Amino acid sequence: FSKYSSIKNFKPSLYQTISRFFSTIPEKPTDFSKAVIHTGGDFQDVVTESSIFIDKSLFIKEIIEDKSKVILITMPRRWGKSLNLDMLRRFLSIEEENSQQKEFNKKIFEQSIKTNFDKTKSQLNISTTQIKIPDENIIGQTKIIDSLALQGQHPLIFIDFKDCKASSFQEVQKKLMDKIFETVRNFSYLQNSEKAYKETTLGQEYITLLYLEFNEEEAKQVSELFRGIFESALKGNDYLEKGVLTGVQYIVKSGMLSGLNNLSKYNVTSIKYSKYYGIDQYEMNALIEHFNISSEKFVKIKGWYNGYKSNIGTTEEPIFIDKYNIWSVVNYLNNQSEGFKSYWEKSGSVSEFLNKLFRNKSLKETIEDLVNGKSIFIGEPKEDFDIDDFKQLKAIKDGINNIDIKAAGLNLVYSYLFITGYLTINELGKLQFPNKEIQKEISNYLKDYYTTIFNIPTESLGDLTLLLDQVFFEKNNNKISEIFREVFAPKLDILIKDLQVYTNDDDLTIKGVFGNEDLMHSLLNNIAIQIVNAKFASERYTTKTDGSKGRADIVIAKNNKGIVIEMKYNAKDAKIALEQAKDYAELVKDNDIKIFMGCNITDQQEVFISGEIVSSNESIHFDYP
Repeated sequence: FSKYSSIKNFKPSLYQTISRFFSTIPEKPTDFSKAVIHTGGDFQDVVTESSIFIDKSLFIKEIIEDKSKVILITMPRRWGKSLNLDMLRRFLSIEEENSQQKEFNKKIFEQSIKTNFDKTKSQLNISTTQIKIPDENIIGQTKIIDSLALQGQHPLIFIDFKDCKASSFQEVQKKLMDKIFETVRNFSYLQNSEKAYKETTLGQEYITLLYLEFNEEEAKQVSELFRGIFESALKGNDYLEKGVLTGVQYIVKSGMLSGLNNLSKYNVTSIKYSKYYGIDQYEMNALIEHFNISSEKFVKIKGWYNGYKSNIGTTEEPIFIDKYNIWSVVNYLNNQSEGFKSYWEKSGSVSEFLNKLFRNKSLKETIEDLVNGKSIFIGEPKEDFDIDDFKQLKAIKDGINNIDIKAAGLNLVYSYLFITGYLTINELGKLQFPNKEIQKEISNYLKDYYTTIFNIPTESLGDLTLLLDQVFFEKNNNKISEIFREVFAPKLDILIKDLQVYTNDDDLTIKGVFGNEDLMHSLLNNIAIQIVNAKFASERYTTKTDGSKGRADIVIAKNNKGIVIEMKYNAKDAKIALEQAKDYAELVKDNDIKIFMGCNITDQQEVFISGEIVSSNESIHFDYP
């Protein structure tokens, strides 16, 4: 792939499939009167139940021609890992003679199908190419054969280990044993066949992370269990032709794969296999045409689901292109009436890790900056984790409230978010959220965090959010002043008076005195961050009007209006907080209407607000009470 000097020289192939071509196995009829793409990791379903799909079948050729004995491909979540493995399985697997599945697999790769472009008959790319394989008659030599000569000729072991997730070592061990027994039973038809011994075997495994979910002893036991399996199957196995593993993360040193010195690794930044994962712009253009997407909606699709960077050049001369998350794009195209939203599904270890990140102030501030479109520089992201790295990540997760995380720990945190697909690296070598989908997803984690701090009815926060959002659509400054003075402030006052706060031990404190300014910040953050399509920041560092440096507590901007809120606890007067908010005018300088607000909350849970609305032709002051 690196032979191309530009992405413009690369042309993908997409195919429109007709279910009658694959009628060997009974299936429910698919309505192709409308555009649809099947979701999931089953290649058979994608072929039979989609009106269009992206042809990544040359992945098979590259795997077979790869001289590596064992190949590990790590990609972010929902990038097509399972689908590519299932496609490879269906191409190579020998299957039981005269079985419906064998005939169906043959039809997928041998029979013509109609393309989306010119409606003429064509075949998958792999079906019309040749493959270079070792010559069994001449040691060290190769020969070229038609690819279809390999179709359905190999006993192939396929194990999906993501089904082996559990909460203890014993459960993992049992699920793994059941999975192996099930796999062996599936090959019972080969017991009297010489094929099982004289032909080749290709093993495919799917690995998942367990280290963040177990204590140290159980993590060690799980690691040793899988290492024993991987080393027996993939190292020194005379019956193995090639092993292919996919997953999200590679773990070195004392990990599951540490004994495999014959392992070749590839990831999203690698040139060799990354083109077979995700969707590039040319592939996306064909989908846009097929689904009849307007140019206006296409721009929004790019903003929501594009933005992952992939290098198709070389390390010395990189050529970066943008990639789309294939899972999210397909789900949106199939469900356009539901509008734009995040299709990321929460996963155990990653979700728990994210939920706890915000308890650390420095991490929370950085992630809020990322949500608002900023990038961070950590040097080269760490891609190969060892057990010690995961021990450190687990220590950060479990004790994140009060610890001072060093630079190496921060690098681990953001590297972990990078390899799991929450961050991407830009051309300047900085990490950033790739698109609105991830920004929305992380915003949801932030809202969950703020909500758990307080014992507050959800509707109370919702009412205050709607009021604050109303401000951004109101054109009359006097009415904006009235909203804050007559509605927003009184509702906030009632909420604070009824407030009960959880301590770090998750015990409910007695209603009354509490002297924690950060909790009040979090409460207003929870209200502000829920405003749709607004720019939000907390503890934003900037230059004040007098030239000194400082941090503004809360900044929100939308519809050419900017709000700066400064929080105080037990201050003499809310006007002091107001003047400090005005010192941060630089943060809202690009907005025609600037709103500065000082909020003072006392140890008796009383609320005092002083504010000022500034535009080009007037300045309006308001106070509460």
